[in-house]
Amino acid sequence: MQRSNHLLLFLGLVLLSTLSHSVATETQKATPLFDYTSLLSQDAQGSESSSVPDNYCLKQENDPSDYDFFALSDKEKLLRFVDGPCSPVILVPGVLATKMQVELDCDTFKKAHPSAFEACGWNTCKEPSWYELWKRKPKKTYNLWIPDIFSPMSVIANELHPKCFREFFTLNYDPEQVDYSDRYAMRDGLLLRYYNQNSEHPNGGLDAIGDLDPKPKQPYMSDDLLYWEHTRRKLNKMGYQDGLTLFGSPYDWRRSPIANESRFTLKRTLEFLKKTTGKSTVVFAHSMGNMQMLYNANQMSQEDKDRLIRHYAAVMPPFAGSTKAALFLMGGSNVDPYGLGIPLETIRSVDSMSSSLYDLYPKPSYDLLQNEPFFDHLMQRVQAEKEHGDDDPEFWAENKAKLPYSWMPSPAETCSNDNLVNRQSNGCSIGVKNMAEETVLRVQDREYKGTEEARDEFMSRQEGPFVSKKYWKEIMDEVKADGLDSLTNPGVETTLIYNASLQTMYGLEYDYNPAEMVHKGEWADPDKQLYEMGDGTVNISTALLGPLKWAWEFDQQVKSGKSGPAKGVKLVEYCSTYGSNMEFDYSKPGYEGLYCKCLDFEQDGHDCNHVFSLNDDYLVEYLAHLASSLKNPSEDRSGAEALTNGDILDIQKQCPPLNAPFEGKDNGFLQTKK
Repeated sequence: MQRSNHLLLFLGLVLLSTLSHSVATETQKATPLFDYTSLLSQDAQGSESSSVPDNYCLKQENDPSDYDFFALSDKEKLLRFVDGPCSPVILVPGVLATKMQVELDCDTFKKAHPSAFEACGWNTCKEPSWYELWKRKPKKTYNLWIPDIFSPMSVIANELHPKCFREFFTLNYDPEQVDYSDRYAMRDGLLLRYYNQNSEHPNGGLDAIGDLDPKPKQPYMSDDLLYWEHTRRKLNKMGYQDGLTLFGSPYDWRRSPIANESRFTLKRTLEFLKKTTGKSTVVFAHSMGNMQMLYNANQMSQEDKDRLIRHYAAVMPPFAGSTKAALFLMGGSNVDPYGLGIPLETIRSVDSMSSSLYDLYPKPSYDLLQNEPFFDHLMQRVQAEKEHGDDDPEFWAENKAKLPYSWMPSPAETCSNDNLVNRQSNGCSIGVKNMAEETVLRVQDREYKGTEEARDEFMSRQEGPFVSKKYWKEIMDEVKADGLDSLTNPGVETTLIYNASLQTMYGLEYDYNPAEMVHKGEWADPDKQLYEMGDGTVNISTALLGPLKWAWEFDQQVKSGKSGPAKGVKLVEYCSTYGSNMEFDYSKPGYEGLYCKCLDFEQDGHDCNHVFSLNDDYLVEYLAHLASSLKNPSEDRSGAEALTNGDILDIQKQCPPLNAPFEGKDNGFLQTKK
């Protein structure tokens, strides 16, 4: 197979599918509740009145123009935030989207791994004399992910140091350790940190989850990969302070949620914010960051969740997995981030020991949940959509209210315009497939559907060339132990933000044996890809199943008149013209449309895909409204009152929620070998 040479600006398993698809004829148009196209559109109404104003989170007695906010001390800003309308925020990144650094103990590493030391072009740990021009001493700290362009471990420097990145990035694995987080370790002499962790200003971990381009930034690089940085900047303007009322949640994305540090740091950050502000927190998670959030929520007591989490916004979540993970494990060529030439063997060594990829392989959630009460109701609505589509408005007018999930718009209503050319229809629909009945992967005459039995068979056969032959069973035990396959209700108020406008893979077909291709050192691309709608990385069947389950559970709880752990759920379809009332009412399940910049002119929607959607001001503003509009008064002002300006500076420098030692673990952040 010829390796693909196109540029793949890929983070969080992003790969945009551009297969063209016909657009259905125009259907009956719904009356929008709110003209969301006016948001940030100066030519729509001549103003930006829908944008959350600067310093909005800082309580003001008079007109904001009466205040010089720049003159306020850090403590004054904190107290005004505590008394203001906004909630503290944590931003959780997806796979590949935490920047990591490695600290090098040169003597230890050189002694323990001489071949790796040499592979990076180094030959001494002593400072060379002026005449020893041939000697190369490593620096103390390197950017490991994403490596600098001119670093020895750069993904571009393959001809000079083809093995350096692999030697540093591949994890050691010890299956004998009882705690899953203890099974993974860096090599002797290496200490893993999140980006800027040991700097004078770690900025609450936020520097590690934004601006993901390699450094130094080159002229050909755009701002497409600023990632959470857009949201951070918006929240800063509203009055949020990094490392005090706004945090990132960086983690080692190679490991599954049960094995990485988010299992320690996420709740610890929630507790810190509650103590400091007296308020519960709004959590924004993107892509695989939602697996971290869901796992942590399921480990907390309901009392703690009610106390610590005000709201959870799941942005483009792969709750039931992603076919892109299967493509990784099969050795497809488009798993090379940036398309800059990372050697196949390097990616293979990293992927085979990254339990996060196994956790993202399409989950058997449909298989495991098909006997639960909500499932028949969901399939009944989906079947009606298949049979009547968008060309039977009379059926929907007569029957929509009688069908399950009647709060979702019908195919007879309009959720898009003709500008998104790859969308199947302008009509609205749930549109999910029962993945237990669909072929997720076919290799010659062997088919693997979205069932637990099929996933186990795929792994046990090591059908994917990148599946670990030695540790696949132990890694799958880890994946099953996190409990995410069953999509347990998180027990917190939830907004799902998803995209259904891009062709997105849900299945792969190989007419040959990929293992033979990879064995020859060549990439194994599928002969055919099966598509449904999604965000270019996460298809709607995997994004929607969990929230649809939770919404049904909450609806039944409300109808019963009994209290319970289920909380309100709202589905927000990004790149939808349907409209929004922006009232954030979670007393019952609901649906809203969220306008996107890709609706403005005819295009394939690339700029609004899985990752690039975080660049869109419409989405950023929606998140800003969520953070500032939910009723969340401070229950205790004493934590903020007790802090001096010096205390606040120390907190921001030390970043205790992320950097304080873990009980029974190494001192510092990401787990390392002792």
